[in-house]
Amino acid sequence: MSNLIINGDFATGNLNGWTQIQTQNVFVGTPGFNSTYCYFIGNYNTFSPLISQSINTTVGHVYTLTYYLKNETNLHGMHISFNG
Repeated sequence: MSNLIINGDFATGNLNGWTQIQTQNVFVGTPGFNSTYCYFIGNYNTFSPLISQSINTTVGHVYTLTYYLKNETNLHGMHISFNG
């Protein structure tokens, strides 16, 4: 099975492959889970950090999305959206 998400584990050490929206206090840091790097959201109060990526899928195929979330502060919510 191939990975459809580009740089999904942030192994490049940056956000290559991702579209970044409202990324103040957002960066790729260490350590990651099963990777050297991770997507890190710093302190935020007035904005919602967002990264996105579009992938091509095939009608009738089943896809699995797996991710890890570590909350070290008072996380206000995590949203994953699918459109299509």
